Amino acid sequence: MSRDPETPWDREQLDYLLAKTWAALGCPPEKSEELTMQLMRRARQLAEKTGRSEPEAVRHLMELVRRSYERRQTETS
Repeated sequence: MSRDPETPWDREQLDYLLAKTWAALGCPPEKSEELTMQLMRRARQLAEKTGRSEPEAVRHLMELVRRSYERRQTETS
């Protein structure tokens, strides 16, 4: 498995997990790669700005995604 030199984890595994997450949230498969690239770009920015590690930034952003999804589910119920 390949590693992206800018991330300390296995990028293929992360991409797979994010694709599964996006699908579970109702995202069309063709948008998965775009969302993943945006998330990773934002995580790098957040890590640089706040001094967090990239994995911490990804966890934080995914928590925000989760909260947003739950809020939308509550509003549509």
